Amino acid sequence: MKIDSILLTIDGSLNSRHAADFAFDLSNKANAQLQAQHVVDVKGAWEFIGHNYPGFVGSQAYITAHQGLCNSLLELAELLANRYRQDASAHGIPGAELIVDHGDPVVEICRRAKKHDIVVIGHQKHEARAQEQLRRQFARWSIAESLAHMCERPLLIVQEARLLPQAVTILVFYDHVNGNYINNALSFAKSLAAKPRLVCLGSSVHEESPSSFIEDLREANPTLADVPIELKALPARLDLSGDVAYLSGLDLKCDQWKDGLIVMPTRMSAGKRITVEDSSAALLVRFLDMPMVLLWPEEYNPAEKETAGAVHAAKNPEAARK
Repeated sequence: MKIDSILLTIDGSLNSRHAADFAFDLSNKANAQLQAQHVVDVKGAWEFIGHNYPGFVGSQAYITAHQGLCNSLLELAELLANRYRQDASAHGIPGAELIVDHGDPVVEICRRAKKHDIVVIGHQKHEARAQEQLRRQFARWSIAESLAHMCERPLLIVQEARLLPQAVTILVFYDHVNGNYINNALSFAKSLAAKPRLVCLGSSVHEESPSSFIEDLREANPTLADVPIELKALPARLDLSGDVAYLSGLDLKCDQWKDGLIVMPTRMSAGKRITVEDSSAALLVRFLDMPMVLLWPEEYNPAEKETAGAVHAAKNPEAARK
C-alpha cells in the first residue's frame, strides 16, 4: 500500500516530538500529505474535576472550574500549534497546520484516521515511567494503547527518536497467514525504499516442514518471490500471562536488525483486537520495549479510505476543523 496521507496526532510530550520528527521524514520520503491533530480532552477534564450530581456544594462551581481548565488547555493548544507550524515548515512540509479538535482523544483520532492511510503517535515506554506514575495510570489506557484496540488504520507507535527504516520486518503467524496484510506491508516497505523480510512465528509443532511452508507461501503469493522468509519459534519464556504479550523472549527488537521497523498484524476477534498468540494488541503496546512498531489491521482495505476527504482537509484546514 502506497502511503498518500498521514495523520500525526501530537501533544506536548517528548515522545510526541519523536513521533513528529519521524512523520516529517516519512511524509517527505513517501511524498505523502501530512495532517497534524491535537485533541483538547474536554471530556477527560470534566471527569478530572467535575461531578455528575451536586454534593456538598452546587455544580456551578465545578462547571466554572471546568471552563477555566478547558480555556487553559486551549491556550496550550495554540502554543503547540504555533510551534508545530514552525517545525513542520523547517522540515519542508507545505501548508503545515495543526488541527485542534475537542472531545475524547481516541474518538476524535479514529474519526480523522478514516481519511488517512496511517496514524503516527508517540508513546512513553512502560519501563520509563516512575513507580508512582505506574500505580496511578495502570488502571487507565494511554491514548496509544486505546488506539491499538480502536483504530481501524495502520498505527505507527514511536517510543524513541528514530530515523526512517532501511529495512522492514513483516511478522506473520504460522497458523494464520493473511495475504492482504502481507501485500499491504510489502507495498509500505516499497514506498520507503526499505528492504523487506518476512518472519513467520509459530509456537507449536507442525506437520509441514519449514521448507515446504516457505515454498507454499511463495507459490500462493508471487510478490514474495524475492523476499527473504524466516521461520521463528515463539520461545517458551514468551510471557502471555494475563493476556499480555511481553515479547521479552522474542529476538526481534529493532536494534537487532539495524535501522529496522517491525510490522505486526492485528485482527478483531470476539470484539477484541488481538495480535501475537491471540493476545491483546492494547496490552502489547502497554509493555512494548521496541523503539517503534507498526500495528497493521489485517482487514484494512486502502480502497475504503475517504480519499476525497483527506485531500479536502489538507487543502482546506479551516474547513477540516468543522
